[in-house]
Amino acid sequence: MFDPPEYVNWKPDPGIIAEFEHPLTHDSQRASIISELTEKQLLDMYAGLLRFRLHDVTLRRWVKQGVIAKAWLATGEEAVTIGNVHGLDRAIDKVGPMIRNAGACHEMGISVADMFREYLATADSPSKGKDLHVGSTVNGVIAPASQVGAL
Repeated sequence: MFDPPEYVNWKPDPGIIAEFEHPLTHDSQRASIISELTEKQLLDMYAGLLRFRLHDVTLRRWVKQGVIAKAWLATGEEAVTIGNVHGLDRAIDKVGPMIRNAGACHEMGISVADMFREYLATADSPSKGKDLHVGSTVNGVIAPASQVGAL
């Protein structure tokens, strides 16, 4: 009901799967990087993908139910954000995600609950209901506001 129609009865296309797998096995540099990932790293990325998708599904439901007026979703593009964030050195790297890349916020440590409170503009949200542009200096997330051109 809330998933994009093209996902409801989705079946993998063998040609696209082959195109995806080819560089993973035939590009030695890429294959080496992938082979060095631990089971924990892979599971952490998978959890991030699921968390991001569930975040977007919730926002989509809220829009359809009239709870919020608009949401900028990244359905189908989660891997770009999650993969990049997992490649960062969290001790020194920062992210400046656009609203559509909200998954970067949870992967950097902002709770999904805090993000939802921002969307709902509740008094207990990190900005006290004043701004839906989520950021956290503690978590290394620069909020996507007017400084975007300077990132």
